[in-house]
Amino acid sequence: MARSPLDATYAVILAGGRGTRFWPLSRRDRPKQFLRLAGLESMLQATVTRVAPMLPPDRILVVAAAEHVPLVREHLPDVPPENILGEPTGRSTAAPVAWAAAEITSRDSGGIMLVLSADHHIRNPQVFRRAAARAVEAADRDPALVLLGLVPDGPKTQYGYIITTGGPVSPGGPPDVYRVARFHEKPPEEQAREYLAAGGSCFWNSGMFAWRADVVREELARHAPDVFDAVEAALRVRRDPMAFAAAYGAIPSISIDHALLERSGRLLVVASGIDRVDLGTWETIGALWPDDADGNIAIGDVLALDTRHTIHYAEGVLVVSVGAEDLVIVATDRVVLVCDRSRAAEVSRIVKDLEQRGMTDWM
Repeated sequence: MARSPLDATYAVILAGGRGTRFWPLSRRDRPKQFLRLAGLESMLQATVTRVAPMLPPDRILVVAAAEHVPLVREHLPDVPPENILGEPTGRSTAAPVAWAAAEITSRDSGGIMLVLSADHHIRNPQVFRRAAARAVEAADRDPALVLLGLVPDGPKTQYGYIITTGGPVSPGGPPDVYRVARFHEKPPEEQAREYLAAGGSCFWNSGMFAWRADVVREELARHAPDVFDAVEAALRVRRDPMAFAAAYGAIPSISIDHALLERSGRLLVVASGIDRVDLGTWETIGALWPDDADGNIAIGDVLALDTRHTIHYAEGVLVVSVGAEDLVIVATDRVVLVCDRSRAAEVSRIVKDLEQRGMTDWM
């Protein structure tokens, strides 16, 4: 009996980010993916829970910073230790995708990768699973790189734009799978408006993908040989920790979007109704937690008096605001952050400044 595409599928969860825009809650020893920003589970745990009805723990791989491997094991005790790949140095997303592809190919020559990020919150997980299954089926059927597309609601510039050829991938084929004419990672607003106004089908890139491991390796070797060759060289010395760390650090640091998706001509997209919240800044917390009559959000022990449109996050302390407006207030047992809500994306500058000043204990 032939196996189904899901029987050959491995989830690859990219969990190597630092999450500096969620400082001071997100720290070097506990970055964003290990925080409970949207409920009782950490972002990493929620990602695994979302895919668990589709795949068993032994077919879930996590790529994280080597220093966070013990934390991954603590959060995901059911995932086999050999499925946790620890990067000696963060090299964006192309390198971990290439490493995971090599690992999967060594286990299953026909293995399919479902690539996910550990910092997404999805409000309709059943819709996600249906779209992910469609993407896996498409990757099994066609030697292509399959993207999960989101329906745009405006010319936002924080997304990659997927421009299709305008019709299904083949006559009589699945109506929600399209051939991609162009992928443009985070275009300027004017270009984004042109894409949306041009007619035809245009989607945002969700940051979630499906492809056969051998296909993505082939495409990386063709379009990003500097990344592919450097990863292969690093994996050849993986048994020697010092040599592996040196070789991995020499891999170009580039995203899979720029390294491959903007260059490959073998892209498909699955149109999905996934409702995804990209938790990028403290401002985005407002989409997940209820606010009061004055537009305030209170997480933890908070007392807000004559305060409007302010996000409060208290961890182990009491936060009190009086007469505040349009602020983000985050307090831990060691650090208090107060910033204008409209400038929440600039919090990452604080971490860079701390590093430049040698104040790494506060990072």
